[in-house]
Amino acid sequence: MSALLIDSGVETTRDLLGLLPADLRGRIAPELLTEPPSAAALRVLATLRDQRWLPYVAGARIDWAGLLEWARTCASPSVAVRVELAGSLAGSALACPSLLGGACALDGENFEALLDALRIARDGLEVAR
Repeated sequence: MSALLIDSGVETTRDLLGLLPADLRGRIAPELLTEPPSAAALRVLATLRDQRWLPYVAGARIDWAGLLEWARTCASPSVAVRVELAGSLAGSALACPSLLGGACALDGENFEALLDALRIARDGLEVAR
């Protein structure tokens, strides 16, 4: 069995910031990028084309209660799986992630982003100056 290597190009806080929507970049605190749990969660959230998740992120906080409720009631199944996984990576006790759902339901690009987020949760990101 060989190791699965993910080279996402996301090695620094600047790389992650570049994946986020422009209007979000100016309103988040640096801590969301430097703390591995929140950085990992943002790595997964950055894959969402549905921009309705953006109001739940501001300053140094992600409103997991609101974001998870939105994902469960208003979002597509693919978005809901990713939000649950992101919430779990961030340490939210409200998240109900399904690793099997993530492994089976996500397309290749989103699955690679999840694996990258796991790496970020474990190792963090280099702080770009």
